Amino acid sequence: MRKPRNSMAHPVYRVFISSTFLDLAPERRLVLQAIQDLNASLATLGIALIPIDLQRGAAPGPPLNVCLAEVGRSDIILTIVARCYGSTSTTGLSMTEMEFDEATKRGLHRFVYYKNDAVIVLPEHIDTEPDMIQKLLQFRKKIDSQLKRDIFMNPDELRGHVIRDLMKWILTRPDVAKSIPASVAGVVFTGSSTILEALASGRWNDAANALYSRQFRLDMKRFGLEDLYLALLRDLLELGSLAPPTRILEASQRSKMLLTYVEAGGNTLSTQVALEQAASLEGTINHPHYSFELARHRAQMIIADSGRYELAIPVLKRLLRCGKQTNDPHLIAQSKASVAHYYSCKGDHRRALKWCWKTIRNLIRVRDTCVFCLCNAFLAAGNEHIACGDCDLINDRFGKALMIALMIPNRSRQVQALHGLAQHLCWHDDLRHGIAAYVWLSRLSREMDPSSEDADLGNILGELVVKHGSDTVQNHLKDVQGQAEKLVMEALAPYHLENFTTKLELKPSKAGDHW
Repeated sequence: MRKPRNSMAHPVYRVFISSTFLDLAPERRLVLQAIQDLNASLATLGIALIPIDLQRGAAPGPPLNVCLAEVGRSDIILTIVARCYGSTSTTGLSMTEMEFDEATKRGLHRFVYYKNDAVIVLPEHIDTEPDMIQKLLQFRKKIDSQLKRDIFMNPDELRGHVIRDLMKWILTRPDVAKSIPASVAGVVFTGSSTILEALASGRWNDAANALYSRQFRLDMKRFGLEDLYLALLRDLLELGSLAPPTRILEASQRSKMLLTYVEAGGNTLSTQVALEQAASLEGTINHPHYSFELARHRAQMIIADSGRYELAIPVLKRLLRCGKQTNDPHLIAQSKASVAHYYSCKGDHRRALKWCWKTIRNLIRVRDTCVFCLCNAFLAAGNEHIACGDCDLINDRFGKALMIALMIPNRSRQVQALHGLAQHLCWHDDLRHGIAAYVWLSRLSREMDPSSEDADLGNILGELVVKHGSDTVQNHLKDVQGQAEKLVMEALAPYHLENFTTKLELKPSKAGDHW
């Protein structure tokens, strides 16, 4: 059995990440994130994982020599295999396969993950040369003959596999077992030890802060523990007790946690209790924006309860009043947008569209218009035009939203606009331009958040594959390769949107998602 490189009482393990680069960049990023998250939990136990990622940085010596030397200094290798074999050396083998062979020779602990072949990927990420295809097949056969490997559908699923496998491996190490309490062996998701330790020691504020971690919520969801997450929130807030709270008492923190619970808990009796408690703090918080949030959540609860739409009207009227009290045109526009959402959920799409345009007109009249709100309003209008069947206007509205999003610049809004365009174009069987929009939005999503569903092109195109067949979709993917943005703009040419943002004198936002 290999010993850790560090002979000190607290072990340190080097984890080498091996894969092709361009096609698996999002996956490598999420694997690094998994290791960093594990380190956050393991640090208090004196255990550390050092990720070795040679995708970035420079080093003296030929790349192959550097890679193999780093493998030799590592304790674990994580090998990720997709549909590209990778560049080959003079031996005829790819660097990934040679790293795997070196790890095998040196007795490293090997974990291998295959990207599911059913996942649709960009055409440039699939080997087409017979020689490369055969080499990739032989590499997989070699792996299969030696190891049990796992399969993943998207980068976030791979992240979960890595957290699971590394944590299980660490907890079975004899040198680790000597240095941590036995109770820790039950911890299999990142962040849990921090929260559970804080709860056990009565450090309620520390536990509350840890619960705000987005990654912790993702892990709880991945392990099917959403109910536990809500239970932790409920326990900290003491919602199940008729006695006055004793844990989270500070009004600002308690109000935020209550609204977080309402947001995550759905329309249940406990969330209704949380909303009432949040409302009881309104006088203490004494801020129109907080009143706005209360009214928004109350309206959402009423709207979610079908058949009670008429009860939302007074709440929405109050929401509009709260917006006006701030004298903030952005908040006023958001309140009008909430009314539009109400009518949209009710199914009164014509009236929802009117409120979308009230929002747009309100924003356009404001000097230094909030481009974020204006973009959102055009996105909402596009969705209402879809519901109303106004095909002549749909591309125009989503096109304007896209122009604003490009100007901000903000990738998340670009993705939303491209979704609307792609959906509408594909409905009219304009698959060439529609798939181009899907390819563009998938690339944007991979840059923005590799773990998002939109980053998975195969997931996005799944419905089109069912409707039109895999061969048709793959042929269009090859056609749009390298010109997705150009083809989308080609589809929008009839709407003359080139100078749209200039005519409105819109300005890029300093808070935009610049890259």
